[in-house]
Amino acid sequence: EEVARVLRDAGTARAAVRAAPAQAGAQVPGQAEAEGERRVEEARREAAAIKDAAESEREKMLEGARRLVEATRREAAAVLEAAREAAASAERARLEAEQARVESRQLLDAARMEAEQARLEGAREASAIKEAAARESGRLLDAARMAAEETTRVRESAERES
Repeated sequence: EEVARVLRDAGTARAAVRAAPAQAGAQVPGQAEAEGERRVEEARREAAAIKDAAESEREKMLEGARRLVEATRREAAAVLEAAREAAASAERARLEAEQARVESRQLLDAARMEAEQARLEGAREASAIKEAAARESGRLLDAARMAAEETTRVRESAERES
């Protein structure tokens, strides 16, 4: 806006330079024209200075914007990396939990198998003990029958002798 204003002022000064000889009645040849040219040159320098200042300000703003964009990119990359690490950590935790569940199931299955094996062994031992007790009971019964028979023979023999 400032540059446009200065250029308009320069245009006005040029028009004044062109009109100056007619207004001055051409009393001082070239003086009005020189004053107009001086004003035009001054307006050009002022416009150039304003343009340079505006360009410098624009460059500063662009540099600030670049720095902001770069800082934002770095921050976004850091956030993204943290999110990736969190996701990887969550995945590791999920895998560890799954592994623990599998190991727990395996241990439970092994404990069930051992319990079943112990039950079967206990049943076999109980059966063996029952069979041994039955044999022993049979042997004792046979021994008692034989003792009774011996007692009966000894009594019968003693009665005959008496």
